[in-house]
Amino acid sequence: MSLEVAKILVYGALNGLNTYVKPGGVHRLRPDKLFDEIACNIVSILDGIVGAYEEGERVRKGEKALTSVELGRILARTYREAYRVCSIVHPGYFTPMLIASMALGYSGVESILSDPGKFKRSLDSILAGNKWGDIRYFIDSLKSIGRSDMNEHLASTGLTQVSLIQSGVSYTDVFQALGSRWPGFILLDPRENLLLNGLRKLVEYHRKLKNAHAAILLLYLDLVEERLGEQYREGISEARRLGLMETHEGARKLFELDVSLRKNGIVLNGFVEQVVNLAALAALEGIR
Repeated sequence: MSLEVAKILVYGALNGLNTYVKPGGVHRLRPDKLFDEIACNIVSILDGIVGAYEEGERVRKGEKALTSVELGRILARTYREAYRVCSIVHPGYFTPMLIASMALGYSGVESILSDPGKFKRSLDSILAGNKWGDIRYFIDSLKSIGRSDMNEHLASTGLTQVSLIQSGVSYTDVFQALGSRWPGFILLDPRENLLLNGLRKLVEYHRKLKNAHAAILLLYLDLVEERLGEQYREGISEARRLGLMETHEGARKLFELDVSLRKNGIVLNGFVEQVVNLAALAALEGIR
């Protein structure tokens, strides 16, 4: 079961990454090294997803206590494997689905929306973990994979060894801090509820369109539209009216928007982080 879940998640994540044209974001048609790096990361974490799912399953079966789960070490081990294979790691593109796989194993649900309440309770319980030694191990491991920038960002938000001991910091706090710069981590913020809401919206789009890539593209446009100026919002509205990638005119408009955004230095890859993770989890709902 764990391997099957992992394969579906990897397939869904690659689906989200490949979907084009995502104006301002990484996608298959961009001659961009970042695309190859992310794809490599996603493929390389298959064993990590299996391990996370089985760890949650052991807790559900009573073979170990949730308090004994060392999430930081599980993440660090998966990050190091991605670094070994790819020589670079972009954690925002896969950490939420990795932790979600543990919550799936812990909750025992086959998909998130089959019992969202049970899944969310399991996820929140995992993220509430506050073993300072394990969190410190996770934060320190970021240096070993060439992500000192993430380590330094956490320190700048006040997450230091002293605060870990004195303040009872949890993984929820850590991922909230990371989410302020790498938006993929916002999916793990229980205050935002973006994971469930985004997943429901993606499923609804797919129900209407019967096309996974079209549904993923619409979700991406929803996420970025409010963050853009009026000129670009109007361009997105026109692309929607023209049929997006389903028509030559719609595809051309999306491509023009992509070129214009990049020419003006507007990069929206943080929202691609969210879309890739949501597409991975949506694959368990049958969106493939």
